[in-house]
Amino acid sequence: MSVQFTFIKPQYITSNALVYNGPPNGQSWKTIIETPPAYEVNFNERLMQLRQSFADSSTRVLLKGRYHGMTRSSADIEGYDKQTTAKRRGKFKYGWSFVDFNSNEFAWHLSTLGFSWELHDVNGVVVAKFVCEKKSHHLMGVLTVYEGSMPEPLLMLVLLSCTIVHNNVFNDNCCAVSTVVVV
Repeated sequence: MSVQFTFIKPQYITSNALVYNGPPNGQSWKTIIETPPAYEVNFNERLMQLRQSFADSSTRVLLKGRYHGMTRSSADIEGYDKQTTAKRRGKFKYGWSFVDFNSNEFAWHLSTLGFSWELHDVNGVVVAKFVCEKKSHHLMGVLTVYEGSMPEPLLMLVLLSCTIVHNNVFNDNCCAVSTVVVV
């Protein structure tokens, strides 16, 4: 069983994302954002947060993190009373890897053109895939998680790291893909 999430940029130029349960089902981003998102991913300078959203407009912080280095090539992430790390997979790569709260390693692998990426576990099994929406500046894309019973802390790391990869691929707010080097 798989589950899907739709990622939407709340504004044209932003690295933040609103995450909705389910695929867009042909709806425009304007229709989708009329309902509260399931999650919000926010970036501010070197800080990041993933918050759960509720119908009454309240939120709860599930994960928070901080980028390190001049090129923001690594991050410390904390949540669920635990800490972990994420890092860029090589100097000229847009993919990121992370270690979950149970010390399992995962890595995002980009397609040749950079319009989709897959999350692999340490055994090479694809556990999630993100496909970018190329025709909309607000609709970022759809994430399919193939393990419907994925533990919540891992799912939150997947949502956060997927947004980090999106921001790297699209050059932190750029709407066109720059040259992608895949090795």
